[in-house]
Amino acid sequence: MSKVAVLKTSLETVIEDYPEFTHQLGEEAKGHRKILEDYSTEMLDQMISITTGALIISYSLYTFLADNNYMMLTIPFAIYGLFRYLFLVHARNFGGETEMIFRDKGMVLSMILWAVLVVLILYGVPDVVVRIVGGG
Repeated sequence: MSKVAVLKTSLETVIEDYPEFTHQLGEEAKGHRKILEDYSTEMLDQMISITTGALIISYSLYTFLADNNYMMLTIPFAIYGLFRYLFLVHARNFGGETEMIFRDKGMVLSMILWAVLVVLILYGVPDVVVRIVGGG
């Protein structure tokens, strides 16, 4: 496993835990979890903004360094999925319920399109299309 993949996976974990942590912060859980007294929603939002940017950069690097250059075509789908996830967290009060992402049409569509594109790329479809279009 590459170092970039380890970084990407670590950042994904932080982003996945964000809704649960903000949900706990909003539940007045400060009484039984002393550590929550030191955090504010604004501070968590700044942290997630930094983490989101780092995740986008690490995923992009991961695709740039992949053996197949066409993997870079998956970047927009990954970014849309990440932004959709953050939208669900903020606008729909998605608080740590992982199954919620499978109920959102935009998120499901993003995941399906990303997965289909990855499979097509890994099985060499873009190379075949380029050869056909290019006449080679």
